[in-house]
Amino acid sequence: MSFRVALFLSIAIAVISSAFIEAGLDFLADRASAFAESRIDSDLERFGDAVEAQLVAALDSPALPGHLVVETPLSRRAHYMVFHNDALLFDSSPTASEEQLMRWRTQVRYLRDGYRVELAVAPLIFEGFLTSSLLTDVIDLPLFVVLSLVAAWLLARIVMRPVRELTEASQKLTAKQFPEPITVPTGNDELSRMARSFNAMTTQVHGFIERERTFTRYASHELRTPLSALKAQLESVRIGLAAPTEVWPALERNVQRMEDLLAALLILARSTEYESEGGELLPLLEDVVAGLPVECRERVVLRPQGAKLPLVTDRRLAGQAVRNLLENALRYSDGRVILDATLAGHEVKIAVRDEGAGVAETALERLREPFFRATEAAHGLGLGLSLVDSIARSLGGRLELRNTEPGFEAAVTLPVPIAGEGG
Repeated sequence: MSFRVALFLSIAIAVISSAFIEAGLDFLADRASAFAESRIDSDLERFGDAVEAQLVAALDSPALPGHLVVETPLSRRAHYMVFHNDALLFDSSPTASEEQLMRWRTQVRYLRDGYRVELAVAPLIFEGFLTSSLLTDVIDLPLFVVLSLVAAWLLARIVMRPVRELTEASQKLTAKQFPEPITVPTGNDELSRMARSFNAMTTQVHGFIERERTFTRYASHELRTPLSALKAQLESVRIGLAAPTEVWPALERNVQRMEDLLAALLILARSTEYESEGGELLPLLEDVVAGLPVECRERVVLRPQGAKLPLVTDRRLAGQAVRNLLENALRYSDGRVILDATLAGHEVKIAVRDEGAGVAETALERLREPFFRATEAAHGLGLGLSLVDSIARSLGGRLELRNTEPGFEAAVTLPVPIAGEGG
């Protein structure tokens, strides 16, 4: 149930409940008032009958009406006045004020020969309460207060649950602890949109921080190889083992490799959306192999020579991934390293297979973890395959690792751009 529906239903239930309570209380108050009034009217009739009977008897006797004393069986206060031709002959309670009498129930009875009697009875305390509108107010006010508190409590629970989760998640995010996605309320109201926006923001922030960490983690690892090659080539020129013209092409290739590497790392670290540069896969593979040192290049077998291969969405990142896989295979194995590429549907699989001893099955999945090395004797920092995995995921693909007995295969599967994309 969405927040808007829950809010509407809560308010509607509160209003309808209030209306039913008010109607029920009005009905009970009317019944109570009718009961009280019937008691007062009944006593007034009894009192009137007694006064009239005794007054008529007095008129038929020599007694004067002014000396009439009426005895009544009522348990309430009663008052009567006897008039003859508008002249007051007798007042049973001469000290009663008009204000008091106005609140009493009154009745006038006309007798013969111009006599009349005005009667009044006082309501009892509970009868006055039952016949007063104050009854409804005294009863329904606490009920309405309780109903309002319950409705407010329910609304607070509905509103504050996602807000509370959002607050706790924000506190974790402030402390650089990335929380689990908060629960998104159903519907498409303000709370659900806020929850979705926060989850998206958390994902983006986490991605930005991870890409920044990726850059700092991989930069030192990936730049070490071309820098070492540059130093070795420059040292060979310095001590006279090679002529400058001989090492110049190698220097250019290493400088270009460093530029491509830095560009790839910056792309991974700073953005998930950028103007990528696509390209054909086969020339890309040939360039990667040509950029290897001579002794390494001789060990690589490029299988899809002259084959018709598709485009890749980002030649720079794809080239960096293939280069890492080749260097990893050349470093940890002897013999040939086979570089192959096959097209299957809308995906292309670039596989690098060596003829080494392979990797323990328990360590296969952990090879994607940064700084993990399968053996203590392994060279490097354990970042090569981790970087390839990051590149593959950023391009919408995946990295697959398996033992081939003998040997080990690492394959990157990338989506093929549809017509009109890439390039």
